[in-house]
Formats: sequence, C-alpha cells, structure tokens
Amino acid sequence: GWRGILRQQAREKLISASTLEELGFDVNAEASRDSGMTPLFCAVLDGQEITVKYFLDKGADPNKKDAEGFAPLHEAAKIGNVGIARLLLSKGASVDVSSSEGTPLHVAASNGKSSIVLILLEHHANPNVMTPDCYTPLTAVLSATPEIVNESECLKCMKLLIKAGAHYKLATPDTPLEIATRNGLTECVAYLLEISTVAIYSLCFCL
Repeated sequence: GWRGILRQQAREKLISASTLEELGFDVNAEASRDSGMTPLFCAVLDGQEITVKYFLDKGADPNKKDAEGFAPLHEAAKIGNVGIARLLLSKGASVDVSSSEGTPLHVAASNGKSSIVLILLEHHANPNVMTPDCYTPLTAVLSATPEIVNESECLKCMKLLIKAGAHYKLATPDTPLEIATRNGLTECVAYLLEISTVAIYSLCFCL
C-alpha cells in the first residue's frame, strides 16, 4: 500500500514533495504497520535534513513516538545530527520527552554526542532527570562503554552537564566519582575531584 511506498522511498532517500502530495497522505500516519514510525521518523533515522524540514513544514508532529516509545528527537540525539535536532526543537519537539532510555539528553550523553548535549541544554533540558533505572545523563555518559564513547567525549559531555547544574555528588546508588573510578576514566576522575575540592574550599572561605 501507500504506507509501504512512503517508508521505502524515505529509507532510499527518493522521497519528494510531489510524490507525497500526489498520494494525499496523512503526514502523521505510520509509514509501516505496527512500527509507529511516521515518515518524519524515517527521515530522521536516515539523516535527511531537507526531508525532515519538509515534513515539519507540512505539519508533522515532532513528538509522535514510535511503537517502542521513542520520539524523533531521541533518534536525532542518538545519531548526533545537529541540524535535525535544531529543526525538531524549532518546531516544538519536547526537549525532555521520555522513553525507556530516558530523555534525548540521556541518549545524547550515553552516545557521547557532546554537540547535541550542548544544544539540548541550551533549550533547557533537565540535566538531573532520571531513567526508570535511576540513571541521570551524567551517570549515563560515565557508564557508557569505551567502544561507544571515548574518554575525551565523555569528559566533554560531563563538563557541559555539570556546568548546567548536574548533581555530581548524587548517589544513584553510586556517585559519578565512583562510576568514573570503576570504569578507569582517569581524566573524569581528576575533574570530579578538582571541582569537589574547589567547592569545599569555597565553602570554607565563605565560613
């Protein structure tokens, strides 16, 4: 049917405005049965910024989730597509939309996408929201495997989150320092110790 055509064309990057308008499709319809994925979602998955803009301009819902509970912004955060993330946010995407893996900020952090972390924080994403498993964006990035996030990106994300107000002493049940130490993140450990020392010194100075 036409839903299958839309999904195939989106994934093959052949979709065009004329094709869509000729079909007279519902911009928020599922692109394939039971997936919950709209054409907008497919375009985000494939990194098609121009097509994403087209769908949004035609009224696509930037907050409509797929069958697994993920919104387009979660996917943009995961792949690290800055342009698409900005487009979605400019069209009303919820910056703190939830999923089983947390908010887009959780997803960006746990995949080491520091540019996306920055954009989300600029749009006032909550740096202390927890997943059902009690991960904050900060503990999520510190818990990421090195195959997914190297320490350099981990440190960038961590600094951005802490600057935005992430609780770096909160135990959930482990503190960020304990997680960083356990995972051998020496630069992250050094930074956490440094800011903890500065905080203690500032408190003593004020007293």
